[in-house]
Amino acid sequence: MLLYSHTRSPWCIKLEWGLAEMGVSVRVPTTVLGLGDGASPTAMAEFKEACGKHATLPALKIDSWVLCESSAIFYYLADELDYSGSFYPRDFRGRATVQEWDRIGDILLGAGVLSPWLRNTTFLNGKEPDEAALAKARETFAKLDERISERLTKMPFLGGSHFSYADVGMAHLLTQLKSVGGPQVSSSESKKWFDHCTSRASYVALCQRNAGNIAG
Repeated sequence: MLLYSHTRSPWCIKLEWGLAEMGVSVRVPTTVLGLGDGASPTAMAEFKEACGKHATLPALKIDSWVLCESSAIFYYLADELDYSGSFYPRDFRGRATVQEWDRIGDILLGAGVLSPWLRNTTFLNGKEPDEAALAKARETFAKLDERISERLTKMPFLGGSHFSYADVGMAHLLTQLKSVGGPQVSSSESKKWFDHCTSRASYVALCQRNAGNIAG
């Protein structure tokens, strides 16, 4: 078993954070591109040779089997390593709730807000920003902000009564958005939740490890 990760990928950091919270990181040997090698062409070539030319990061390789996509890898490892804690509950409803908020984060915050925000701020490459795309991203975020706030008035965390994988991706993507001047959660409950998530020792340690490579 070997996990390939990258210091600059939000999805890799999300996965590594999740594995650290489950306490299984030491059981998953990990090659982190961007640490020392600077994600050099040689390092990337070795990754592609090991996992295939169409593989994306993160990627889990077990013998000849390769699994990509952060959440697919997380869900698999939780089962394979027989995790039984509250971070990824065993009961079906608990897991479905975690998976639901994980998808909300990926689709609404990741694809709907962060990606267009980066394309029209950080990665303009000399082009003028698409103001319509930014307006749409703000609109999407406002609806998500309301949804998060409503959830957190009922529960201390997105997945329920315990900090879970449902919180990890959303909090890290918010950190990435904050680093480029994007919108942030507005309610007192949401701000308290965000501060709790991003001050957790596992996340702080990842940010320190990747200092200079990710927002933290």
